[in-house]
Amino acid sequence: MVSGVRCQVSGEETTGPKGEGWQEEIARFKGGSGHDLVGILTLPTPSAPSPEPGTRNQEPGTRGPAVVVLHGWGTCRSGPHRMLVELCRELARAGLAALRFDLAGRGDSGGDFWSVGLDDMIADARAAGDFLAKATGAGTFAVAGLCSGANVALGVACGDARFTAVAALSALPFQKQRGAEQAAARTGATARELGAKAFSLDTWRRFFRGEVAVGRILKRLFGGEGGKSAKAKAAPALGTGTGSPARSAGSGDCPQTRNLKDSSRDIQAELAGYKGRLLFIHGAADAEGLSGWTEVFEPFLMASKADYRHEAIPGADHDYHDYAAKRQAIEAVVAFLVEDKPPES
Repeated sequence: MVSGVRCQVSGEETTGPKGEGWQEEIARFKGGSGHDLVGILTLPTPSAPSPEPGTRNQEPGTRGPAVVVLHGWGTCRSGPHRMLVELCRELARAGLAALRFDLAGRGDSGGDFWSVGLDDMIADARAAGDFLAKATGAGTFAVAGLCSGANVALGVACGDARFTAVAALSALPFQKQRGAEQAAARTGATARELGAKAFSLDTWRRFFRGEVAVGRILKRLFGGEGGKSAKAKAAPALGTGTGSPARSAGSGDCPQTRNLKDSSRDIQAELAGYKGRLLFIHGAADAEGLSGWTEVFEPFLMASKADYRHEAIPGADHDYHDYAAKRQAIEAVVAFLVEDKPPES
């Protein structure tokens, strides 16, 4: 049961903030990538006392699905403008325990940012499910992820039957399925963003002070997502060993480097056999995300007859900076995942 759970740090209880319907505690566990991971476990709290004599307070939700919540590639467990904090607390108010944590190489977790790949993150997410099982007694899980976290969410769900539902926010196609349409959408969105900044006086001041990374800007415009690679920790035969396999960032002839955002699996193909429920959410102003949905994900899911639905949030960009759009996305995820909760006996 969730009630009474206390995570331990240095042998001491570590209770955290509380609010209406939720309470938080520090979570520490060993990730599937081999690194020590740190997160926040958000638990439901009992409802207010009933005015009817002879009744008792409702116990905190205990049967799940408990929810693993995953941040994007370059952020941490709070998500952009604390979106994932708000999501976990809303899930707890709805009776679902939720764990948001720093993936390896991010935030307070161990690991090197430049050597942690997508398969490592999937292994970490699976370990988060193991932690939730021990902490809450839940036998089934859901997983929600934002941006690259959505790709991780799909990867862990396809490889672990305990995960019965996925909420994928701002999901982009996997590396194997990305095409010219997505590259063009990314370049166009980046050009519009940088063009707007070019009219800012502060931008020009920073440029003349040498504070503007011109090379990084050019890489964003022309390098796309595929430019991030790292030297492999070891260089055995391609696709062998533990963790993410050594992969080439280019033509495949250099086992010393790999694209961190690639996977040794064809996760999209695995989606055809996924038996759980899928929710995809994109911002209506997220050109790259919507292009990936219409050109890649939707045709594939339609052909595979998967149990999926899609929502486009008006006024939302890729990271849901608009407050009303952020709240709408959070409410959509909560409503979807609550459907997967067994009825109270």
